[in-house]
Order: sequence, then C-alpha cells, then structure tokens
Amino acid sequence: MSAARLSRPVLFAVCGTLLVAVVMTLGLRLEDRRWLDDSGRVLPFVAAPDSPETSQHLADPYTFTHLLHGVVLFWPLAWAARRLLPERRAAFVTAAAFVACAAVETGWEILENSPPVIARYRTNTAALGYSGDTIVNSLGDLAACLTGFLLASRIGAKASAVVFLTVELALLIAVRDGLILSVLMLLVPLDGLRDWQAGR
Repeated sequence: MSAARLSRPVLFAVCGTLLVAVVMTLGLRLEDRRWLDDSGRVLPFVAAPDSPETSQHLADPYTFTHLLHGVVLFWPLAWAARRLLPERRAAFVTAAAFVACAAVETGWEILENSPPVIARYRTNTAALGYSGDTIVNSLGDLAACLTGFLLASRIGAKASAVVFLTVELALLIAVRDGLILSVLMLLVPLDGLRDWQAGR
C-alpha cells in the first residue's frame, strides 16, 4: 500500500513509531549496547530463561512481559490522549497514544540497559548473569509492547485483564517469573523468592 493511500492517523503512527525506534537505537548505542550477540546470529526465540542467549535475540520468555507493558499502557495513554486531543477523530487519538506507548517503552529500554539497572537485576533478581539486551532484542521488546497495545485496543478492559492474568500465570509456571515478580524483585528483593525463582 502506498503512503498516499494510508490514512493520516496510520501514517502518523508509523512515522512516529519509526522515529521513536531510531531514538531508542541511538540511546542504546550510546550505552554501548551491541546490535547482535557474539555469534552474530539472530534467533527468533530463545526458550530457556536462564540461557546466556536470553535477551540477546529477537524474543525470549521475557518478551511476553513487554507485551503486557503494552496491554497495561493502552488504558492510561488512551485516556490521556482523549483528554489532550478532544477535537481529534478517534483514529488520530489512538495513533497518538500508540506513539506515546512506543516512547514510554523506549524510555524503559534505555533505562533497563543502563549500568545501574543492569547491576540491580544481577544482584536483586534471579537474572544473575544478565548483562543487558542487544539492540535486536530491544527492538523485539518494543514490537511486543506495541502488539500488546493494539491487542488491548481491540479487546476491551475485561479481556485485557484476562490476557494479563493468563500471561502472568503462564510465565509463573513456565519460568518462575513475570512482570509483577520482576517489578517486585527490582524494588523489594526477597531472598526466599529469589531462591525459589532459581530453583533452590
């Protein structure tokens, strides 16, 4: 489809998101993040959460926590966009919230890959060998977040809550982690919980 045929809100969302992705990439490069892991490969998915290749390829179990970022972010950002842009059509309001979601996720990716946060992950959570994300992984996380945003925009609040709880439960069972546990362990590390996550 040519750019001329794209609606203005869609064109705004695409261009805004690409600009945000460029800013994220530049920010990560300034933090000395690499494009790829040492092997130079790009795997579509790394299943083992404790693998040294986790956070180095396009997706891994923690990608689902970024999907949940988008599910959660849709609601406050859509509300704020409606309040700030009351005269705009609904499609433009959603596009503005979409770009804002990309910007928030970008801010998190840059913060998450800063030396102090990497050190906090290594000392406070079960991610003892965590050394930060590659740029490819961060781009995959951004795509997952925006997918979660679009999903929430289509299915409504109740279904979004079901998706959130289902994904959290699946991650808890599969990898002994999830979005809520990650936030908890970053803010208030608990030795017993960390031992359980590590299988001790």
